[in-house]
Order: sequence, then structure tokens, then C-alpha cells
Amino acid sequence: MPNLPLARTDLRYSSSIRRLIIGQIFQATYLENLSLFWKSRNYQTLEKHA
Repeated sequence: MPNLPLARTDLRYSSSIRRLIIGQIFQATYLENLSLFWKSRNYQTLEKHA
């Protein structure tokens, strides 16, 4: 008979790790898009002033 509490904790552990990884990826892409957005904005303002 399998140890059910262990399986349950393992499942919770893997789901929390997955959530953490997804959060990291989302944060990384979000910051990258934000910096790209700011760069393009600054570039447009520089073009206007030039």
C-alpha cells in the first residue's frame, strides 16, 4: 500500500515549484518587455527633440 501523505506532499511540492518557475519566467519576460517599452519611449522622445 503506497504512503498517501507522502504522495500528497510531493504533489503539493511539485505544484509549488511549478508555480515558482512560472512566476520567475513571467517576471523575467515582464521586466524585459517593460525595459524594451521604456527604451522605445526614450528613443521616440530623443527623435522628437533632435
